[in-house]
Amino acid sequence: MLQLGPVYLNVLDLPRLSQFYQEVVGLSVLSKTKAQIVLGIQADQCPLVILQQATKEDKQTAGLYHLAILVPTRLALSEVLHHLVQCGVALEGGADHGYSEALYFHDLEGNGIEIYRDKPQTQWDVRSDGRIIGVTEELAAQEIYDMISQAPEPFFLPQGTKMGHVHLAVGDALASSKRYQALLDMQEKHQYAKASWIAGGDYHHHLAFNQWQRRHAVHQDKQAGLSKIGFVSDQAAELLAIASRAPKLGFQIKHQTTRQLQLLDTDGIAIQIDYQH
Repeated sequence: MLQLGPVYLNVLDLPRLSQFYQEVVGLSVLSKTKAQIVLGIQADQCPLVILQQATKEDKQTAGLYHLAILVPTRLALSEVLHHLVQCGVALEGGADHGYSEALYFHDLEGNGIEIYRDKPQTQWDVRSDGRIIGVTEELAAQEIYDMISQAPEPFFLPQGTKMGHVHLAVGDALASSKRYQALLDMQEKHQYAKASWIAGGDYHHHLAFNQWQRRHAVHQDKQAGLSKIGFVSDQAAELLAIASRAPKLGFQIKHQTTRQLQLLDTDGIAIQIDYQH
């Protein structure tokens, strides 16, 4: 089954961004070279964010709206909130989405970050056709904050944390959504205000697309911002099936082996699917 993997970011200042994702976000360095730093959850050896050197400034093209890190409990979200406040992070807001509670901010180069926890599925608004309705309501931030007196020191995101979803800013949200649904065998879970949320199985969304920022220009290789979205599959046949569908849907195959598939969509956004058994 296809699962979301790490998000690859091109950054202009590799050491500075690595420090931010360690000290502010709470990730650990899992491996490091001169050109790439892999950050994630030490206890799980789970990579979440992979930083690479950018060679071009961000051109406000199609690309990342935010990456969304899923913590396992509401208590963990309370720890995150305390830590972000203690670090002086300018939170851009929080929201109760019906199925989740989320905090929003940006890294030092403007990449959007969401850290959230899922509510129990019994509290989700799941319709008979499988759609899962999201809302944007005020977050019970004080209630979450008051769950603990302070964040643990040193601060790390807990075991079980993973990449929950990736939200993209594109030129045509509904067209992009349809392409990715067909490519990855996902279903649309919600659509609202020129935005679409899609997922595999019974999740609320693994990918989202919006055109709120009117980013019609094609994303450029090595440009600061999103480099590629990682996925992992435990079925080699799934990579072959996706590769066979890709050209018909407008995706370019950039690299293909029995263990890895790299694709480029019409907005210049890259995805990488790795076979891990």
